[in-house]
Amino acid sequence: MRVRLFVLICFVVTLFASQNLNWIKAQEAAPAVPKSKTPADIEFTRQMSRAKKDLEWSETYFQSYQMTNEVSYLKLSAQFCMKSIRRLADTQNQLSRTTKFYNLVDQKRLHACQYYDMLQKKSFLLQSRHFLNDSGSSCR
Repeated sequence: MRVRLFVLICFVVTLFASQNLNWIKAQEAAPAVPKSKTPADIEFTRQMSRAKKDLEWSETYFQSYQMTNEVSYLKLSAQFCMKSIRRLADTQNQLSRTTKFYNLVDQKRLHACQYYDMLQKKSFLLQSRHFLNDSGSSCR
């Protein structure tokens, strides 16, 4: 009787230990719960995504201009590029200069400004009525 009780207790302890060990392993293997995003993080991500999309549309319209030489595509490309520049400038103004995101936005904005300058140079090869406006203070 004592032997059976002892065997039963050993079995229960072993079972409990293995279950507990499996639980510990599962906890170690589980990915860390990501930090929840604040509304500012979400807005930053949204603005960056929109600026990227605008620049992609600008590039698409410029490719269309290169294939067709239709000035309307060049103007659409410039409009979307300026929209991207303004969006990036607004996002950058909301950030502190000491954050890494400020420099990230600054690099993307300067890239968009360089792209707009290239578009503007292309427009200077056309008649003066098709010249694109200066990029404004957002690129300085």
